Amino acid sequence: MDYSESLLPEAAAYGPVARASLFALPIAARGCPAVACLFVLDDYEPSIKETALRVLASVVAPGGELVVGAYAPDDERMGTRRAEFSSMTNPVYLEDEQYYENALSRVGEPTSVWVRHVLCDGDVDGITVRRHLLVAGVTVN
Repeated sequence: MDYSESLLPEAAAYGPVARASLFALPIAARGCPAVACLFVLDDYEPSIKETALRVLASVVAPGGELVVGAYAPDDERMGTRRAEFSSMTNPVYLEDEQYYENALSRVGEPTSVWVRHVLCDGDVDGITVRRHLLVAGVTVN
């Protein structure tokens, strides 16, 4: 699922696709065994991000898991991108591990919450950079 219609044709090669807003998912409540949201939440300020996490958790079946991937505040590329975009109309909001632990502990009656700061080397514009990513999850009761 993606809100950007231009990305859907390429994704369709891997399975069914749908155009939808993160805030109006076309999925029944408690209808998915797992949900992954990767590198989308960085576009939202913290309070809206928490609303998005609640919406995502609402479609996770009991015992299922919500997994979120985000850029960490100390990521080389996103730190620069945040500065660039914040001076334009699309700011980037990078939260730390504690933010995700707290936010996820408030959604979907969690039975467990975990957050990992992951370091990996990646290629950005032909340059190898150290990526700082956050991967967080919650098992929904």
